[in-house]
Amino acid sequence: MAWLETIRLLAARNRIDDLLETLPGLLATWGGAGLEKKVALYHQQSVDSDLLVCIRWDQGSAPGKTREGLLLAEYLTGFGLVDHAVWEQD
Repeated sequence: MAWLETIRLLAARNRIDDLLETLPGLLATWGGAGLEKKVALYHQQSVDSDLLVCIRWDQGSAPGKTREGLLLAEYLTGFGLVDHAVWEQD
């Protein structure tokens, strides 16, 4: 079963440049969780400080917020408001 974990950040404009410098490196260090995952980073076209991290998980267990997602959401709270959700594929 595939499922999607999303973490949306409404960042403070004065912090977005710092985040964009560190976030790709942070995401690149993920590994060893024993799960197949794909991570993508998006920004809203009209609001450059609105970011979305999508983590697609391909595994057999029940969908839910993962350790990686929870840690990333906690890290991002230092940059603005965070919404963390899990989406199941139909």
